[in-house]
Amino acid sequence: MALHDTVVRGQKLGLVSNNLGVNSQGQQQYTTIHLHFEIRVGQTETLSDGTVLSADDFVPPYTALVDSYQRKLGGDCPTVE
Repeated sequence: MALHDTVVRGQKLGLVSNNLGVNSQGQQQYTTIHLHFEIRVGQTETLSDGTVLSADDFVPPYTALVDSYQRKLGGDCPTVE
């Protein structure tokens, strides 16, 4: 994926890995298993609490995931089969 790509529900965003590749001495390097990603606002919007998010603002991933889950529990996000 590239910067500013739009994603759709169910789309694979990336791969989780612990592989850092090979260092300058030719040795394989590893780290903890993780995935890096960012969430940004696609267009300016006003939240229910009056907060205005400008297009391209960063959104804290944890907060966005919790908000999405709460909306799903409230029936705002239909389940995709």
